[in-house]
Amino acid sequence: MIGIVSDTHGNADNAAEALDLLRRRDIETVIHCGDIGGAAVVSLFAGFDAWFVLGNVDRDYQLLADAVRNVCGPGRLAMTHRLEIGGKRIAVCHGHTEEFGRLWEAGDIDYLLYGHTHRRRNERLGEVRVINPGALGGLWRQSRSFAILDEQNDELQVVEL
Repeated sequence: MIGIVSDTHGNADNAAEALDLLRRRDIETVIHCGDIGGAAVVSLFAGFDAWFVLGNVDRDYQLLADAVRNVCGPGRLAMTHRLEIGGKRIAVCHGHTEEFGRLWEAGDIDYLLYGHTHRRRNERLGEVRVINPGALGGLWRQSRSFAILDEQNDELQVVEL
């Protein structure tokens, strides 16, 4: 199972609450779909097999890169990731550039995870399942949420805080 979070925008309280719920469910892998918002949020991911992509508000790349490397190891922060987890091919981007379209059009993935819009999404586009977990931070008025993907059974649960 994979925890999917996005758009924390530096909201450490909401990120901590989501990560605590994931820990209680024994979920070890967490993917952050961008707009992290600072090193304080990254530090909360200690102990997880965590992957991060940069979002449009993640302007201090070096600070985030250092934090991610120190907490999770090298190679865990990028503009996009292509991962294989549980035999499933997963692409991750924030969704604010044309990379979303390129990843989807390549057609060589099972899941495309992204953030940016703060709007939950769970749909199939051709053979690719596209997932946006919603946002854990930011100024928009929508409820805060994250998602849990059971990649073996292709089931998604959205969790509201």
